[in-house]
Amino acid sequence: PGIADADKFKITFEDRQGTERKVVSSSEITVREATVPSLIMPPQEPLSVPSVIGMSASRTVRAEFTINGAAVAIEREIEHLDSYIRSWHVAGPFDFDTKKLISQQSHAPESTPFDPSAVFKNGDDKEIRWQPVESAPNNLIDLLKLYNTENKIAYAASRIDVKQYQEATLVINTDDGVEAWLNGEKIHSLNVGRAVDHDPDLVKVKFKAGQNVLLLKISQYFCGWEFKVGVR
Repeated sequence: PGIADADKFKITFEDRQGTERKVVSSSEITVREATVPSLIMPPQEPLSVPSVIGMSASRTVRAEFTINGAAVAIEREIEHLDSYIRSWHVAGPFDFDTKKLISQQSHAPESTPFDPSAVFKNGDDKEIRWQPVESAPNNLIDLLKLYNTENKIAYAASRIDVKQYQEATLVINTDDGVEAWLNGEKIHSLNVGRAVDHDPDLVKVKFKAGQNVLLLKISQYFCGWEFKVGVR
């Protein structure tokens, strides 16, 4: 006996965020002549991006049917979205010696508490200020578009508010190298040249209750210069 032996076949597509659930479509099909329905299409409505940092969104499909009087349900996740940090302050460009590791080159933003009104100076004595930016629909911040230069370093900071202590994983994609601090503690360092669509760096973190400050340092060799950070 299998699905084809069922009299009726119910398919439900459901979106989930945290404890919230929303049925986006549901249909019931009568199965005849031992054939499994093959024209069950997923809903056209796109999966909404997570509304809360650290909360993922998913779309599941659930099949319900009865075989020989026994109720059967099969459920599978068909789409998943991590929550991404969308609001940042960025500061740059700072000097970057491509012959040295990113960890061997430090600038003022990583040695002082984050203050969006702070003013820094680079080696050319030009003033550098934090500027607020919002990520693109693909969750990326394009630093090359902002600064139009190569072989430099930029910093990005974001405040993350959580209601209570929370363990999470940062999902980090950068072009190129990266260092990261959470609440002043270095949590990640990688000297590399790469495109932004690499397998993400997964960094386990512990958010304290209240406001947390995430700081990134992103290096640039040539071509692209972008980053995005998700939380799961």
